[in-house]
Amino acid sequence: MALSGCYAILKYLVVIINFIFFVAGIAVVGVGIWILTDSTMYLQVVQDDTNFHTGLYIMIAAGALMFIVGFLGCCGALRESPCMLVTFFSFLLVILVVEVAAGCWVYTNRNELENMLQDHVKQTVEIDYGTIDYRTKTFDTIQKHLKCCGANGPRDWSSARFNQANKKSGSGMDLALSSSPQFYRLPLSCCNTPDSRQICDDASRIGLSAKIPVVMYKEGCIDKLKEVLSDHMVIAWALLITIAVLEIFGLIFSLVLCCAVRSVDRYKS
Repeated sequence: MALSGCYAILKYLVVIINFIFFVAGIAVVGVGIWILTDSTMYLQVVQDDTNFHTGLYIMIAAGALMFIVGFLGCCGALRESPCMLVTFFSFLLVILVVEVAAGCWVYTNRNELENMLQDHVKQTVEIDYGTIDYRTKTFDTIQKHLKCCGANGPRDWSSARFNQANKKSGSGMDLALSSSPQFYRLPLSCCNTPDSRQICDDASRIGLSAKIPVVMYKEGCIDKLKEVLSDHMVIAWALLITIAVLEIFGLIFSLVLCCAVRSVDRYKS
C-alpha cells in the first residue's frame, strides 16, 4: 500500500521531522544527565536542591518522551501504519500543550523567577558558601567565569558565614586577622589574577572601611547571572518556538498521512 505523489513526499517529510525529534530527545536526555552529574553548573545556585533535581528529572523524562515520539513517528510513516501515526499524533499533541503551558507560566512568572535568583544567590553567599561543598564549588566557578564577587558586590562577604568559619578555624596570622572585627576575607575565586596565589591571598584580607583591591572583582554576581540567563533565555525561546512550529507541522502532516493511508486501505478493500 505504498503511497505515491504528494503523499509520498509528505511521508518523508514526516520521517524527517520525527528524526529531528528523535535526535533532540537524545540530546535533551544527555544534557539533563550532564547537568545532573556536573556539580559546577551555574543553575545549581539559582534553585534549591529539591526544585533543581525535580526539574532535571522532568527534563530527562521529557527528552525520553521526545525520543519515543520520534521513534513512533518514523516507524509509523515508513510502515504507513495508521495505529502508530495516531499514537504519535496523540503524544505530540500532549507535548505541544505542555510546552505552551510551560512557556506561558515562565513568561508570566518571570519577575518571581528573577526574585528567586536573587534570593538563592544571597543565600549561597551568606550561608551555604564554605559549608556545602558543591555550592561552594559552583559559586567559585561563577565568580571565576563571570568575573564577579559576592551577590551584590565584594562587601557581601563581610557578614557571610564563610568569614565566621574563618574566625573559628583560623590559626596564627590568619586567626588574628580574620577574628578581628576590622577585617574580613574574600574567596580566592574573587581574584582576577589567579596565577599569582600570594597576591590574591594578600588581597583577600580586607578592612571593613578599606577600598576593594584592584586585583579583586568588584561587580556582584546577581547582575552577571541575570545577563547570562537573559542571553540564554533568548536562545531558549527561539528553540522553543522552532520546536513548537515543527510539532505543529508534525501534527498536520501525520494527520493528513494517516487519512491518506486509510483512504488507500479502503480503496484496496
